[in-house]
Amino acid sequence: MDSPRVYFQTKLGFLLAVKRGEAYQSDNAFPEFAHRSGRPLEKPPAGYSKIPRNVENRQDADQDHLFQAQWAIEQLETEIQKKELKSWAVEFDALVQEHQSSHYEWVGLKLTSPEYLASTHTLEMDLASVIGILNKNFLTVANSETRLGVTVRLAGLYVNIDQLKAIASMIWMTDPLLSEIHPPHCGPGALSSLGLQYTNLVRDYPIHLKTELASSIQIEDPWNNHLSPNRRPLEILPHPGELKQAKYRHGADKILNADTIEGLVHLLNVEVQDIRDYPQARPAYGFQVQSATNHFILDFNQHCGSLDFDEIINWTALCVEIFLFCLGRSHTSFFEAYPGLRYTSDIYDFLTEHNLGLVSDYYKKKPVSLKVTDLKHWPLVKSTLAHDESKPIVSLHWPFNHSLPSPFAEFAHRALNWGSSQKNTGSSTYSFGIELEMYMPAVPQGITTLQTPPVSGSPINSNNMPALLIDISHSSEWPDPHPEDDRKIGSGSFQQMASNVADFITSKGLLTLLHDFSVEWGTSAWRTKLTKHGVVPIGGVRPPHHTWTILDDGSLMSWEDWAGYWKLAGLEIISPILRDTPKGWEEALDMVGILRNNYRLAVTRSCGFHIHVAKGAEPLSLHLLRKVSVLMYCAENMVYRLCHPQRRNNRWATQLMGGSTLSCAFMNSWTTIDVSSDFEQYIPVDKIVDSHVLGCLKKLWATTTVCELQRWLRPDYFKGNSCIKISDPANSPNYANEVRGGTVEFRYLEGTLDPELILRWGQLMVSLFQFADLATPEAWGVFIPTVLQCQESGHCDLNVLRMFLMLLGLGSDYDFWATRIGKFSQSPIESREREPGKRPSEDHEIQPRVDESQMDSLRKNSPTDPESRAQILLEKAGFAGKQAEKEFKNANGKGLGQSKTQAGPSTQSREDGLQGAGAQLLEILQASRDQAEKDVELYYGN
Repeated sequence: MDSPRVYFQTKLGFLLAVKRGEAYQSDNAFPEFAHRSGRPLEKPPAGYSKIPRNVENRQDADQDHLFQAQWAIEQLETEIQKKELKSWAVEFDALVQEHQSSHYEWVGLKLTSPEYLASTHTLEMDLASVIGILNKNFLTVANSETRLGVTVRLAGLYVNIDQLKAIASMIWMTDPLLSEIHPPHCGPGALSSLGLQYTNLVRDYPIHLKTELASSIQIEDPWNNHLSPNRRPLEILPHPGELKQAKYRHGADKILNADTIEGLVHLLNVEVQDIRDYPQARPAYGFQVQSATNHFILDFNQHCGSLDFDEIINWTALCVEIFLFCLGRSHTSFFEAYPGLRYTSDIYDFLTEHNLGLVSDYYKKKPVSLKVTDLKHWPLVKSTLAHDESKPIVSLHWPFNHSLPSPFAEFAHRALNWGSSQKNTGSSTYSFGIELEMYMPAVPQGITTLQTPPVSGSPINSNNMPALLIDISHSSEWPDPHPEDDRKIGSGSFQQMASNVADFITSKGLLTLLHDFSVEWGTSAWRTKLTKHGVVPIGGVRPPHHTWTILDDGSLMSWEDWAGYWKLAGLEIISPILRDTPKGWEEALDMVGILRNNYRLAVTRSCGFHIHVAKGAEPLSLHLLRKVSVLMYCAENMVYRLCHPQRRNNRWATQLMGGSTLSCAFMNSWTTIDVSSDFEQYIPVDKIVDSHVLGCLKKLWATTTVCELQRWLRPDYFKGNSCIKISDPANSPNYANEVRGGTVEFRYLEGTLDPELILRWGQLMVSLFQFADLATPEAWGVFIPTVLQCQESGHCDLNVLRMFLMLLGLGSDYDFWATRIGKFSQSPIESREREPGKRPSEDHEIQPRVDESQMDSLRKNSPTDPESRAQILLEKAGFAGKQAEKEFKNANGKGLGQSKTQAGPSTQSREDGLQGAGAQLLEILQASRDQAEKDVELYYGN
């Protein structure tokens, strides 16, 4: 048998500019693409009537456009032949069009390389010449409709079903990682690159695109303001979720269970029922086996179009190497090596792990915001905003046909721009992690157990102990206190019990490990433990944060002889680093569902819920940490109002205003200390009447190192933990002005396994962090006086709550939080003040199962989508609407939001406006809702 040979081709999709007629040019300014050395092609000569070969049967095509297309093909072929690149083929692509940059006629073309043998470097030499021709001899661009394709062919080897399964399995598992380097318009919901989620592996019937597009979403065209201003949004299908989610697990099973090549290829295809109406629809991966030669061909179609040399070379290398990695491996080896493959690592670590260090370095060096590499060659078109002298986000992204936005509309647009660009891509700017604390009833070791072999959750060097999660209802040795409950409980020591909890959760699709504190980060034992589960260790990230991890929390003491059980054992489960995208929150939701529906669990007053928020791998600057600290100091009373009343006096969530080192060390002289000039830009000092508050805010703002800020936030005499904590795993030196790999930990909330509370609270904490990071000084000027109206005790003004939520874009959460506040205000005093750490009562509630309909509703209407926050801010608050401006002006004598270039309202006016607006808020919002919705359509519609 011949040895296997792997060949590949690269396919470049792009548009080539052709000059319009002289009459058109005289009426339209010639665009200055000064960054491009190439020039548009002259129109074909009079009488030219050739058309491309691949459209001869199209009767509906514009003949003049086809003439231009063939003319462009001939001119390009001539230049290619001059460089002796005769094997490169040019063809017309009628599906790639450009009508919004109207200074030229744009012809869609595809340039396909010859086949190259893998491991050779011929492509690099040829491609350099090709890119030189395209970028210097012509005016070309790869807009959002184009794709960079790579085709890999396996020859010289009889392709059997096992080899095809190995390749399909590898693609299935790596797809979520590959999606990290693609922009949203190239995700699985794009018609030009429909993901594996739409294949026959997942669906039992063809997709009907017209029906699916009825619920499509719009995202910003990345070429907006680069190729032309005011470009229409792109329309894609809602993101179907990543393949690693539990709902797609059966797809992997179908790959392994396929019994014929033809059957597997059929499963890997995307069938479109109305393909005639959507000819541009095609799968992200094209699988085919040539019957005559038995050669296997795999097409990678999901990369955005590019004419950048480095981008093309590195993407091609990545596709070819992934293919080569599968050769000689069995179809089960990947799933055996990576059970329940988890992607706590990113694409860079994955590439390095598979000997693609150079490719990894290339993608790692790319700015996160520059997923469309070619944009670096196309500077922004000059803004036409009147009076616009600003450079940040507003001038670059705000629609050009509108005046400058109000501070709140500007903040909403910043959030929307961030949310849209990162939505569902797996590379959101913001990240989070949660810590769940709970108790599990247990019985002694040695009674009848459910025997299951230890798998992924077992700690290193364990003695392969028997599974110790038991079904107590079948035991005659220990009477079951709750025989009607068929969920599992624990048995034996903490290590024995937690190890088996980890195994069971892993079997449900969320890789979970029992953290072994004897295994230090960086050791071979730790790396082996992670890599055998498909997790690539990430430098600077603590071991527990690579996977879901079970810890022995010393603050959760065990209670013996409790409610008929041997003991009530405490445990903590912490998440891996998750991204603030719907899929990240869905994973947290999945964990809560697995726990509640499979185990008997209790949550006592000793338990807390903690959430860490960060900006991915980006360092947290001292300036951002100061702003977060100041914001949370001011919002503290409101935030505690949303928690169980007992949390305000909990030593593990000490309040800043009453128990921190900052508060206890306060001196009157702090009110007059010098701070940087931006303090008064963000903080309306003349509206802060409490000198203690003003002094503490100034002291926080005046900190010069992260360590100093951490010290002020800690509880006095270091007793317990503060409600907000800056985590610094790298132990930054005393002079540091940033934290690398750190987070801001919010510790306010009581322990909970309520999925809705976890989602809404998590949304709130991330939104507060985002506000501190993105909001303008004008927005701060209204937010700070609003939250300071909330008092520590007594009646809670629900109008202040409503305003607080609206300013964060969370107005739709008002009913939830208002109901929760009302419930606490009606609870008995003795119940509210029950001390944490005391033995739970014998009748303490065992958490019930989660209603699946509730879980489905939360997944469908997740309140945590960053884009939804901005939409809510616009639509619910109505600050972007002209009617809202008018109503506020009539009510308060001032418009709430004004252009930056105009004289804004004084701080006094803003405060007075807030006080006056409280009683009228509902009426104003109702009056502005319709206008706001119309404005949203104008901004982001056609």
